[in-house]
Amino acid sequence: MNSHPGHGVLDRGFELQSLQPRRVCLELAAPMVTGAATFIERELLLITVVLQIDGQQVTGYGEAAPLAGWTGETVAGAERMLGRLDHATRFESIRDLDRAVPMLAAHPVARFGVECGMLDALCRHAGCTLAQALATDRGLAPLDTVAVQFTTGADNAETTCRAVQAAWQAGYRCAKIKVGACATDADLERIDRVLAQCPEMQIRLDANGAWSVAEALQMLRNLPRERVEFLEQPVAPKLLHDLLARHDGHGPLIAADESCIGFDQACRLVRSGRIGAVVLKPSIVGGLLPAAHILALAARHSVRVVLSNLMESAVGRSGIAQLAAAWPEFPGPHGLATGTWLASDLDPGGERIENGRLALRQSSGIGFDPEIPASAMPDAATAR
Repeated sequence: MNSHPGHGVLDRGFELQSLQPRRVCLELAAPMVTGAATFIERELLLITVVLQIDGQQVTGYGEAAPLAGWTGETVAGAERMLGRLDHATRFESIRDLDRAVPMLAAHPVARFGVECGMLDALCRHAGCTLAQALATDRGLAPLDTVAVQFTTGADNAETTCRAVQAAWQAGYRCAKIKVGACATDADLERIDRVLAQCPEMQIRLDANGAWSVAEALQMLRNLPRERVEFLEQPVAPKLLHDLLARHDGHGPLIAADESCIGFDQACRLVRSGRIGAVVLKPSIVGGLLPAAHILALAARHSVRVVLSNLMESAVGRSGIAQLAAAWPEFPGPHGLATGTWLASDLDPGGERIENGRLALRQSSGIGFDPEIPASAMPDAATAR
């Protein structure tokens, strides 16, 4: 008998006994402005899954958190769809999810939450972490911690420099800086000051598709690859093919984010041979196992991968962190240090980040039982 923790978890059969989505509204620490809307809270579904495994009922937790501007799904729509799922469904294994529940294929964010809840329950039954199950399936041992990046907004040069310097002092070694809110010349001047005042910090830039192809090429020509690792989504998705065709390879790598929404689109982009890196959000591609498929594909095509999240609660972030720990080939730093964006969260213990590394919870499954703060109840959110 194989004694490795997590061995065989992904191939264990089970029956879905019940699936209960619960709407939660988490207040943000500060308003977040995107191209689609301004958010003061994060609405999501906490999904409680009960499986019967070897005659035992086991509970697991997942999260579905659609976000306007990123997904066609909504919280209300996901809630209605999940309410229609048939229970008492038999699964040969978690890999059987799409055959057993085909309607989830059209709802990747909801699928992510259901799959995560099932994986959590399976790992709790086996007494292993999710990272152990995912890594053991590949014949590896997982990491105990994963490197994470610091992220700061499109502030002025002085504010940005202070934030990056403070991040360095806190132990972060990679900072992602939002760009594209001002003219490219002003952004270049701002980034030059950061590079000069923070000489050891690795820098990533994220334009969220704000530039034209010509502006993106200008930025690529004027930024040093040895300090700026990549430009994330320099142009809108419809312009990315043109940018890749015209890019001569000089300067930082080009990374895709909004251009790899959906499993099929992400796979095509990785296979194209033109992209340098992808920022992969497992909830956008339908789950941790579909994301693992893309990670394997990226490894074969020498494409860098940064795992990130869709401003999820600790439930979703923990699942993604466990996936990152199971793939040491992609050392990050990953986009998972976002818990501070929330004024309240579902993890009563909180996350531990030291020296730019996120410590994985070592309890089974995702590592904790979610607790909904009173302020996160829908009635409380309505009152706000």
